[in-house]
Amino acid sequence: MTLNKWIAGLLMAGGLLSCESFQQKKEGNEYYYFPDKNLYYDVSRAVYLFSLDSGKTWDSLPGNSESIPPVLGDKQVLYSNTDPVWANNESDRAQYNGQLYNVVNELSLKHAETDAKVTKAKPSGTQPQKERKRPIKKFFEKIFGKKNKDG
Repeated sequence: MTLNKWIAGLLMAGGLLSCESFQQKKEGNEYYYFPDKNLYYDVSRAVYLFSLDSGKTWDSLPGNSESIPPVLGDKQVLYSNTDPVWANNESDRAQYNGQLYNVVNELSLKHAETDAKVTKAKPSGTQPQKERKRPIKKFFEKIFGKKNKDG
């Protein structure tokens, strides 16, 4: 009977230790990290935390954890005491193979390319073009015909 009590005591101690280590893992605020989009969801505040410029600046957007869009990809559950949580973004990206996004520079580059094309299209050193007909004038000309200056 003593052996059974001893085994039972070991099992209970092991259970307590595993619960204690489980509690240590859960210390801190709960966040979901979506490595495919490099964004966080703060469960307690119900907001998404995201960066559009490769993690240089961060913004938030209210959200609902019950309706997380599948397009965000797989989530990793994190527990962190660090505030803001994205202060650890570099290590989170390394650990979970997170992807950086730089939408701001991509848009700036596209805008610059468009501006460059427009600039290239304008010939330099030429006389100004004749004034274009106003669209409303063209509309009336189509309906009523051109105005005769003679009559």
